[in-house]
Amino acid sequence: MQWRRKLGLPKRGPQFSIKEKLQQEALKLEIREKMYDLISKTEIINIEEAAKLLNTNKYMISEAIRGDRRFAKLVLHFKRSPAGIPATKIFGKYTGKTFVYLRGTLQPVRNLIIRVVKETLGRPLKRGEVLALRYRLKESIHLPKEVIDDIIWSLTYGFY
Repeated sequence: MQWRRKLGLPKRGPQFSIKEKLQQEALKLEIREKMYDLISKTEIINIEEAAKLLNTNKYMISEAIRGDRRFAKLVLHFKRSPAGIPATKIFGKYTGKTFVYLRGTLQPVRNLIIRVVKETLGRPLKRGEVLALRYRLKESIHLPKEVIDDIIWSLTYGFY
């Protein structure tokens, strides 16, 4: 950077004019407001689905909601658990997908996890799966104990 400065060269990377930067910020603001309206209706949404509905790409949505304290992200993934159960066994096709919801509302997260696990397994959780899911919901997703207990109960005793 110092060499470029001494030689009078411009900074590396794309150089945007003030007008272009303002247009980009206006677009981000528009996407934020559309995402807020969309999530207010659906409670939680996959970023890829939101991108299709808003006619943009998932990277633009991620960039737009970054730093906005109204939104929280949820990614359904975890490393292989101590019980040796991979995330794909529990979350199936939703593994690694990013969902967005309104911060402070954990009911949509609870409902999503229950729906995804029921759809993937089609049966109540076994003991090793309960341990793996409980551990990962606490360590990877950082859900409160009460919500984790409710999810586990719904996926074992209250499955049907």
